[in-house]
Amino acid sequence: MGTQNQFFKIIRRDFPSAWADYINKSARHAGLTYGIDYTLTSDASSVTFTITGVSEEIQWYVLKTIITARMGMAGV
Repeated sequence: MGTQNQFFKIIRRDFPSAWADYINKSARHAGLTYGIDYTLTSDASSVTFTITGVSEEIQWYVLKTIITARMGMAGV
């Protein structure tokens, strides 16, 4: 089979440009360099995140947070 040296994840969600921005910032924060360690592409409905030269274990965490806010009068 050989050694796998590439990892990619396709994310199909609303607002792909926001996801691409978030993933790019997270990857840079993790010490990865765009164009060397990873690439990121997006279209109207998805984002593709590819890590190249993989030689270590990859841990991928995605958390979903929902925030609900309501406006109203305090003390009523």
